[in-house]
Amino acid sequence: MIDDIIPELNDLQTLATVALVDDNLNTSQAVLRVIEQKIPRLIEILEELENG
Repeated sequence: MIDDIIPELNDLQTLATVALVDDNLNTSQAVLRVIEQKIPRLIEILEELENG
């Protein structure tokens, strides 16, 4: 399960970097939408880990 979290966090870090570096507001908004979609999955994985 922890193996699922690390790639997701790496993806979020990469996406956040793209959003911050890119001068195009449309690109940044699109990246934020993708990040928004990934967060619930991370929460789900963490809850599963917490509950055993």
